[in-house]
Order: sequence, then C-alpha cells, then structure tokens
Amino acid sequence: MKKLKLIPTTFVLIILCLIVFSPFRKYERKQPKMLKVSTTIQANPCEVFDYLGNSNHASDWSSYVSHITPLQGEDGQVGSLRRCFKDQAELKEQWDEETVLVENCQKRRLTIFNLQKFSIKANGLMTEQIYESLKNGQCKLSFTLFFMPQQNTWWQQLKMYVLSYYIEGIFKKNLRNIKTLVEAT
Repeated sequence: MKKLKLIPTTFVLIILCLIVFSPFRKYERKQPKMLKVSTTIQANPCEVFDYLGNSNHASDWSSYVSHITPLQGEDGQVGSLRRCFKDQAELKEQWDEETVLVENCQKRRLTIFNLQKFSIKANGLMTEQIYESLKNGQCKLSFTLFFMPQQNTWWQQLKMYVLSYYIEGIFKKNLRNIKTLVEAT
C-alpha cells in the first residue's frame, strides 16, 4: 500500500524537477517565459540575417526540417508565409510560419500555426531570430520560442516545460550548423 502512495508523489516530484530545471524560463525580467539558445558566429549580423531569410537554406542547416516552401510574400519579410516539412515526402509533421516583424539585421519574428501530425500540439507559438553585433564583426545569433500572451496558459506552459529539453537540443544543433555554414562562406 505504501508503494502505491509513492507513485503519485514520485510523479509530482519528477514534474516539479522538469519545471525547475527547464530551459523554458524568464531570461530577462520584462520578457515572457521562453526557450532561448544562442551562439557566436564569425560573421557580420547582416550576413547571418540574409542567410536565414532564405528558406532554401533550411535544408542545409536544420536538423529537424527537411525543407521549407514559401507560400506567399517575399521570403523572410513581413507578411511572408511559408510551410515547414519534417520529411522530404511531406508525410510527417508540418506547420506554417508567418513573418510578423523584421528589424533589418537585428531581429525576425515569426508566428507558428497550423501544426499537423504532431503528437503534442501548442497553440499561439512565436519564434524570434535575434542578431546582435559583437566585437570584431561577430554576430550573436539567438533562437527563441515563446507563446503569444493570450495563449500563455498554464497547460501550454506545462507542455513547454517538458518539451523544451528536446527543442533546446534541436536549436543547439541548428545553431552549430548555421555557424559552420556561414563561417565557411
């Protein structure tokens, strides 16, 4: 009987540990909770910005996305829509992104929606690519993932606390790949 009582307690402790140590957190006081991963690239921020603004490059650097198909608008600019596919045959996970903010060579923000074939879904996701100019012509590139304020519910956050470990790994691989590819040019 005591062992049966330990199961719910253990489950709660595991969830609490996942939340406490999760990379989904506040990075700055005035920002929402988010996942944020960064790298330093030996390139000008505008070079990195232009590289990531071209959806055709995603198949080279992404460890998760097979390809991205632009749907409307100028790729990487405000109002552009694109569809992301996990596999070449377009049978697995896919989603749409709309570029909603562009600050040339500094930031690009996209909304993520229309998630298909995911076992766990989240509504109201946004992502940013942040390009910071550093000394010696370097760029600090950060990928973030967070919720739109109206979608930032406790259930969405709980899912993100757990999934952020997996997503963080993808972001790290992708940033390493971008670093390698941009520095090679």
